[in-house]
Amino acid sequence: MKNYTKCFYILIFWIIELSLNPIHAQPLQWAGAIGGWDDDYGLDVTVDKYGNMYVAGMFGTDCDFDPGAGTFGLSSYGEGDAFVLKLDASGKLIWAKNFGGILYDAAKKAVVDDSGNVYVCGTFKGEADMNPDIAVNSLTAFGSNDIFLLKLDSSGKFQWAKQYGGAGSELAIDMILTSPSLLLTGYFVGTADFNPNTGVNAITSEGKLDVFILQLDFNGNLNWVKRIGAAGDDFGLSIATDAKKDIYVSGYFEATVDMDPGDSVFQKKSKGKHDDFILKLESNGEFLWAQCTGNSDEDYGYYMSVCNNQLYLAQYFSGTKDMDPGTAVSNLTSLGNNDVAMLKMDSNGKLIWTKSFGGTADERVRSIATDKYENVYCTGFFQGTADFDPGSATKNLTAKGLMFSNDAFISILDSAGKYIWAGGFGSTGQDEGNKICTHPNGNFYVTGTFQSTVDFDPGVDSFKIKGAGIYDIFLQKFTKLNSISSFIKSESVLIYPNPAHDKIQIRAQINNSFQYEICNLQNAVVCNGKAFNNEDLDISTLVSGVYFLRIWDENKFTIGQKFMVINETHD
Repeated sequence: MKNYTKCFYILIFWIIELSLNPIHAQPLQWAGAIGGWDDDYGLDVTVDKYGNMYVAGMFGTDCDFDPGAGTFGLSSYGEGDAFVLKLDASGKLIWAKNFGGILYDAAKKAVVDDSGNVYVCGTFKGEADMNPDIAVNSLTAFGSNDIFLLKLDSSGKFQWAKQYGGAGSELAIDMILTSPSLLLTGYFVGTADFNPNTGVNAITSEGKLDVFILQLDFNGNLNWVKRIGAAGDDFGLSIATDAKKDIYVSGYFEATVDMDPGDSVFQKKSKGKHDDFILKLESNGEFLWAQCTGNSDEDYGYYMSVCNNQLYLAQYFSGTKDMDPGTAVSNLTSLGNNDVAMLKMDSNGKLIWTKSFGGTADERVRSIATDKYENVYCTGFFQGTADFDPGSATKNLTAKGLMFSNDAFISILDSAGKYIWAGGFGSTGQDEGNKICTHPNGNFYVTGTFQSTVDFDPGVDSFKIKGAGIYDIFLQKFTKLNSISSFIKSESVLIYPNPAHDKIQIRAQINNSFQYEICNLQNAVVCNGKAFNNEDLDISTLVSGVYFLRIWDENKFTIGQKFMVINETHD
């Protein structure tokens, strides 16, 4: 009987071995849409430690904010209102709030603290009521538009709202939460007061647009504000911090700009109308270094994510461009109007690698994120047929619409810039991914805008949703990257013996210790820990079956192997 049992498990193992291959299908867990008959835009998505999902953006007129079968309608006060909503891990609506006035208002970014408090920043014009409840807490812009920051508790109840600005125009583009402060970047014009209280802390732009870098406490009060810019357009696009709480800011600049916001001078000159910059500051705002890249075309800055003190950057570019800010040359050439470029730098701004993907039409990235293994996720839009494998292989995706119709894409590369997976979805209209984020459990989330009817499952299955208006908002949740279908057999990782009984040894090309996880066929982690090469690992508690191993060290993630356990004690 024991021999029959062993043969049965071996047969199952080989069936799974043959059926699983490196297709890297990313299972869509769910998708939903919110919208009304007007223009509605999902501009940001984030997730808390419990897996609750938060989406921020703007909507026009009336909008149903329940992505499920129910209805939860809100009406804007004017041209367009800012909104933020909260969904549970299964995509069910918990609450949705809107705020604004009779003019245009939009929420650009939302962050969540460990207590579930939600901080939302964006832009408003004229007079706007920032309290989504019955009470009124109005702010009045000093100029054409000001920056707002508001805080809601975990149930969506209003806590406070602050404004920052002057007689010109101010816009917050990105915000992060890093204990014990909030960091924001964007642009301003003219003289703007970044102290929301009775004091004045004003800075003045030198030209059209200047970059601001703003640190606030958790009550929205000013800690410090910095400025960089010159006579042209200078724009802050992305902000991040590392483990030391050093600050990284990226964006674009024009002409000659002093990148040191302090008393010293560190000038950089653009090669074209706009060049990209990456700026590093200490946690108190003191200058550390700045790097720039560009060509004779216009460059519009990097979207940025920092993981394990490594910088991952994404942008779209045209023509031939040297992506190395140092003395070396690392040219990339776009195949069409715009291609997507991906870069990795160390904490000193030294280029580690650069890759690109695209086609003969237009591809643009809108957002980048990383997971704990330094896999790199991005989203945006593409046209026509585009190859999303930056290596020698080809992974073509073709947009659903005509030549100038946009489809949304999701791309995943590993920490070395190698292709893992890409998917696209869209209609004959304009569909774009605007924001992507990851959760520590490996799931990732996307929001953006779509038209008409779209199949939001980029795999072989179908998940069609029909929009309600001109532009609607889509929401997606995908299961984690290390799902069973995404395991790749790696020759650098060996398991002995295989099949195993009560012990295994992991033999990997890693000099130091490494972390490991063992998952079952349901993708649940059944065993994890820290190990060394050739160390015996106890698996005596595992029942007979097929399992999946993945390991990683402090520098690199390695997708591991399948192995089989035959443990008749537990059968």
